[in-house]
Amino acid sequence: MSKSKENLTQDVGKISSGTFLSRISGLVRDIFLTHFLGVTAIADSFGVAFVIPNMLRGLFGEGSLAAAFIPTYTEIKETRSKEEAVAFALNLLSILVLILIGLVLLGLLLAPYIIRIMAPGFSAEVQELTIHLTRILFPYLFLIGLTSSIIAILNAHKIFFFPSLSPLVLNLGIILPILFVSFFTHTDIVYRAYLFAGGVLLGGVFQLFVNIRLLKTIGYTFRLRINLKQKELKGVWNRMIPGILSLGIREVNVVVDTLLASLLITGSVAALHYGNRLMQLPLGVFGVAIGAALLPMFSRQTAHKKADELIHSIQEAFQMIMIIMMPIIVLILVVGKDAISLVYLHGAFNQQALIMTYSALAFYSIGLISHSSVKIFASAFFALKNTKTPMIIAGISVVCNIILNLILMRLLQLRGLALATSIAATLQATILFFTLQAKIGRISFRKIGMTFIKVVVLSVIVGLVAYYLNVLSYHYLPAARIYIFIKLLIIFTASLMIYLFGLKLLNVTDLQKIKHSIFRKNK
Repeated sequence: MSKSKENLTQDVGKISSGTFLSRISGLVRDIFLTHFLGVTAIADSFGVAFVIPNMLRGLFGEGSLAAAFIPTYTEIKETRSKEEAVAFALNLLSILVLILIGLVLLGLLLAPYIIRIMAPGFSAEVQELTIHLTRILFPYLFLIGLTSSIIAILNAHKIFFFPSLSPLVLNLGIILPILFVSFFTHTDIVYRAYLFAGGVLLGGVFQLFVNIRLLKTIGYTFRLRINLKQKELKGVWNRMIPGILSLGIREVNVVVDTLLASLLITGSVAALHYGNRLMQLPLGVFGVAIGAALLPMFSRQTAHKKADELIHSIQEAFQMIMIIMMPIIVLILVVGKDAISLVYLHGAFNQQALIMTYSALAFYSIGLISHSSVKIFASAFFALKNTKTPMIIAGISVVCNIILNLILMRLLQLRGLALATSIAATLQATILFFTLQAKIGRISFRKIGMTFIKVVVLSVIVGLVAYYLNVLSYHYLPAARIYIFIKLLIIFTASLMIYLFGLKLLNVTDLQKIKHSIFRKNK
């Protein structure tokens, strides 16, 4: 295994391990949300209010700023000196602080207008609650925007594991208030929504504090230092503007999905949110983790003009995504409903909520490979300091998504919105792939195609075994929660053993890399 390939699996392993723990904490957080808010109008209100700062945070984390910043920062650090790179980063962070404060103030002022646009289907009472929750949550944008940018710097220094635990810290902040108040005193559902909103701010403060401490370990002393004339700054802004437009185009999907879901039956916004959150568990642990590890690696390969290594890294990452995601998609389709009932079916979360959430998850999961691939191919463009091409392709994808939303929601209701997202992501990944290949050289179809065929065959076998075991369990196991857990444990264990054996039997060469990535001791 080459050094660059070994580094990729090591970096992905670090991020995946931390992200897995963070996603599990997110699952626990969602258990609290579903228990106390269920799939109700209040849950819809909180979901819309939380969507807005989360939409904007991508601008400063895995979005346009990171894409424009990391390649320049890495180039300065690799070809000049760490001191110059630190000065560049501090200047950018200082400017970012001022921008974030301005955005928060603007959000507080415009909250009523934003909510009326995003959720026209809400009643006047629910809209009023959503406006209040939005104003509580908007300062979170400042906290997460700064935190995400600091994480981008840490990743550029190959510090992955502890920054990837940041969402775990956030989720602790969200859970603690509701844990200490609602379990010991009687609270109505509206008060619980306010508790969750306050917990988001508390978690945001925790996140920022932890990552500032990490930043100090690599020699940073945080202080305002603004120099608008810095030479590299102009290049970052020039690349960032297309990235902002790309993000804005992409986030139109979120706004349109939320708007259309608010026009469907009550609880559709919440069910769509819960289904998306569950889909984000494997996507975050593997897809986003690979994307986060690749941008610094691609940037180093580009800075040193190693085109062959860049192509091999892209190919390796894409194959890794196929191998990991395909069986996950199949298992979600076969036993996803049982998994949701095990985790969420209690409190205010009833059978109707279960059916709605599973419907969203099933159709979202179809796009797992596509969403992950977009992260890989877009990272390659960003490393090449090209943010315009992903922007244009994202625009095409969004237009497709909106058209499909309007068509499919009439046929499939909530499921149509999730399916439209998956189809649009597939279109985006496909166009990115062929455009990237035209730019950097031929990526081997033969090796990717062979891996794809083997993985599909094995995933079908895994799906059939899982389906058979699931049907068999209905005859021999009661419907109690503990037995659902035992059933899922048996199915997942059997599926994993069959799949790993099949990979070895079919000589899928990436098996050792995956094992190395998962089981390597992390920093």
